[in-house]
Amino acid sequence: MSDEQFEPENPLLIAFRSIWLRLSHASSKGNYSTTVQITELTMCTGVQFRFAASMTAYCKAIMEQVHLQSTAGLTSTVEGLLALRRDSIATTPVYALIEYAYGLELPIEVIRHPSVQKMEKIATDIVLIQNDIVSYAKEKALGESHNIISLYHLQGKCLQSSFDFAGELLKSRYREWYLALTELPTWGEEIDSHVQLHINSVQNVALANINWSFRAERYWNGNNDKVRKSRTITLPVQSAATAT
Repeated sequence: MSDEQFEPENPLLIAFRSIWLRLSHASSKGNYSTTVQITELTMCTGVQFRFAASMTAYCKAIMEQVHLQSTAGLTSTVEGLLALRRDSIATTPVYALIEYAYGLELPIEVIRHPSVQKMEKIATDIVLIQNDIVSYAKEKALGESHNIISLYHLQGKCLQSSFDFAGELLKSRYREWYLALTELPTWGEEIDSHVQLHINSVQNVALANINWSFRAERYWNGNNDKVRKSRTITLPVQSAATAT
């Protein structure tokens, strides 16, 4: 059955089908010329491949996270947790859609260049670290442990120190971002302008995530503005603890 004939009923599948068909229609108009062969996805354009591959990695990471959660398992190292969460935080599918949204044509050697890949990885780390910081209280209440604050706490750090270590890790990624910018090569004026737009958009993904965290009614029990201004929260973990 072709993509056009497939009519899903599940709302999530309907959304993904819509995205896939838009990518397919864009490629048929010649917007994307790169073609990649992979076993699971047959033949598809570069942006389609990157979106499908990143969504596949996301689903696998979520399943692994659910498995570890169900068996009370938690990776024992910060790098191990980051490696799992880089896929489960779901930034890479968004990065793939940047090309579609802006009609970019980034050659495969550009999008796979170590400097570009490094910047995408750094931005993903920024998103997942800041997400774990703001979501800790909610996830703790739900009994979820795949959070960098929980990991630091289990390593013997007090709760405030756990937040402090996460904050320092976040700052280190900010520094790495600006250093990585200086390592970007040049591919010529036209491609360079597309790369700059891509990199700016990747940066905006991280910025949008933290702004959303303070606009949504997901974490702060209506105290969004207060928490954003004070950068202080009170956590009822065992005895009351205050973290900044």
